[in-house]
Amino acid sequence: MAFPTFPHKTQNGSDRAPIQHLVGFGLAIFLIGYGPTALAQPGTEPLPVRVAGVRPQVIHVERSFVGTVTPIRQAVIGSAVEGRVQEVFVEQGDAIRPASATDPASGDQTDVGVPLIQLRTTTIDIELDAARSELDLRLAMQREQEESLPVDLQIAQATEGAAKARYQFALAQRDRGLGLAANGLSKSELDQIQSSYDAAHHELTAAQVSVQKLERTQQARLDQTAAQVNSQREALRLLEDRRSKYTVRAPFEGVVSRRTAEMGQWLSTGAEVAEVVQMNPIDVVIMVPQGMLAEFQYSLRDPAGDTAIAAETPSTSDKPRSLAATIRIDNQSQSMTGQVQALVPTAEIMSRSFPVKIRLDNPRTELGYRLNPGMLVKVQVTVGETQPSLMVHKDALVLNNTGKFLMVIDRSVEPNNVKSVPVKLGTAVADFVAVTGDLTQDDWVVIEGNERLRTGNPVKVINADSMVKTPSHPTTTTEIVGASK
Repeated sequence: MAFPTFPHKTQNGSDRAPIQHLVGFGLAIFLIGYGPTALAQPGTEPLPVRVAGVRPQVIHVERSFVGTVTPIRQAVIGSAVEGRVQEVFVEQGDAIRPASATDPASGDQTDVGVPLIQLRTTTIDIELDAARSELDLRLAMQREQEESLPVDLQIAQATEGAAKARYQFALAQRDRGLGLAANGLSKSELDQIQSSYDAAHHELTAAQVSVQKLERTQQARLDQTAAQVNSQREALRLLEDRRSKYTVRAPFEGVVSRRTAEMGQWLSTGAEVAEVVQMNPIDVVIMVPQGMLAEFQYSLRDPAGDTAIAAETPSTSDKPRSLAATIRIDNQSQSMTGQVQALVPTAEIMSRSFPVKIRLDNPRTELGYRLNPGMLVKVQVTVGETQPSLMVHKDALVLNNTGKFLMVIDRSVEPNNVKSVPVKLGTAVADFVAVTGDLTQDDWVVIEGNERLRTGNPVKVINADSMVKTPSHPTTTTEIVGASK
């Protein structure tokens, strides 16, 4: 029965006459007091009724929010060195794209950033020239060491050989002199022979020590020279790094939202130059009330049951869940699609709502970027558990003080009769409502004449032919139910 929500119409479609309203009102009072079981007893003539099928549907709940466009990165670029502004390359509102350069060491293309301003570099250029000259000097000294040390060793070895030959001659002279001493060789002559021997011996020792020294220190001296060269190279690299900082660059692609440096201005270390906002990709932030948080957590869970996107931590699952969101801008018919990037687990104290970040591409077009930071957009996200539901037409509902019922056709007997089935109501979709009760998708429910029926009443289904030709349960479909924030 459709009382009191749905007014009854006669079979020809006309409303009841006033006297019929009184009759209907009395019938309603009767039903409220005694329920559907208080109607006529079984065994009466079949009552004509019109029926509809029970249809299965999967219902998704679509939540609507107002989101704020927020840049992923927004940085105030400062100067890493002090100096005077020599040239300014950008203006407020300019779109910038990073430049690339070839790394001389690896040959790879590297991102060098977009130049914003140029500081005067005369002093640092002079220091660089001096450092390069010093490096050239040390490289020359290294080459000289590498070439001269082997030659010095050869000379020392030759000197050792000559000293050894003189020592052997002096030794032979000494032995001969000692043998002739008994034949009248004077003491002065013997002393001279001994002195020559001692001098040759010391000369040989010095030559041997010199060779050992060169052999042992040659590599250390080469390493020392190489270290001096490397030290100078690092000093030069340090100056080159400082020199690169005299060109202040933006580290990422975006738009110059503010510029503070002017030509001729003196900048100290850390002074602000410009503010750059990344525009692509970009985030839309929505505030999710505490009551809806579980729906988002359910939709973002991974197959293992844990939350796939929470606190900006990516899922470790092999099949991470993604949650799409539709973004619309007022006065624009075309929508944009993004993915929920993070559910921030810290709520705002005043609103008790949780920020959810939605990331989407925002490429630059001839007319500029579609989304700009600070814009308000409409966001629709389909969240929550999605399970099949049984849907019935709202005219099939019989409402009274004892509950909510459907009159279901029992087609196993002839003539057909009806039974009253209590149900619980769920989500409404257009003219249909989800119900829970002792129903199947093959059942027929009465949508016209149900207020006159009770369990066991025989009925005549006036649209039975169309119900047989048309399946009572269509293919399972998906319905999106809008639910505003």
